Amino acid sequence: GRNLTPADSSKNILVNETLMKNLGYSNPQEIVGAQLKGGGGDVVHVVGVINDYYGNSLKERVGNIALDANAGSYRQVGVRLDLAAGQNMTDVLTKLEQTWKSIYPEHSFQFRFLDENIAMFYEQELKYSRLFQVFSTMFVLIGFLGLYGLVTFIANRKGKEIAVRKTLGASVGNIIVMFSREYVTLITVSFALAVPIAWYGVNEWLMNFQNHIDVQWWLFAVPGVIVLAIALAVVCIKS
Repeated sequence: GRNLTPADSSKNILVNETLMKNLGYSNPQEIVGAQLKGGGGDVVHVVGVINDYYGNSLKERVGNIALDANAGSYRQVGVRLDLAAGQNMTDVLTKLEQTWKSIYPEHSFQFRFLDENIAMFYEQELKYSRLFQVFSTMFVLIGFLGLYGLVTFIANRKGKEIAVRKTLGASVGNIIVMFSREYVTLITVSFALAVPIAWYGVNEWLMNFQNHIDVQWWLFAVPGVIVLAIALAVVCIKS
């Protein structure tokens, strides 16, 4: 909202729920009809309460908002585009520009799409997301290539032991379990070491947002199970 400095001494305004509560009112029935002092000491009348909405990113909390109908303060117009079949976005924008210039020839025509404007709020987060996806994929591939090489090395070194076990009646399943047990232990230990660090990093990042989700246990358990399954698949295939 803006400072209310209307030319007249009496004006109607709408307030949002946050402003209503910060002014000491608990419900719309109490504040509707109340007289308040706006900027410059002008008296304004509250005629309604609107739901809270976010004008910026979710990193910020909902602010105190008061809305009035002062045509002299209008700077933008919102247009909903509902393109019909066969209509081209460029043609519609050209038509809008022509209409704008016919009404406001002294003002330049500039526009932004709402979804692009919202995306700008989270541009940094989108960059972080892409960066983490790339590096996570690289780390997983490098890790499993190393795992495959290690399993190959151990399998070759234990070739005679495997042959003896097979001769004594060991099944393929027994051999796989023998190989897998060691790696399951290593992955479990590495998972236990990584989770606290990951939880701390994610939790600190979420604290940048006034509105955010809570960190759930399954957000760590699911990736852990997937990594373990891939590792076991590598071991089983080589075994």
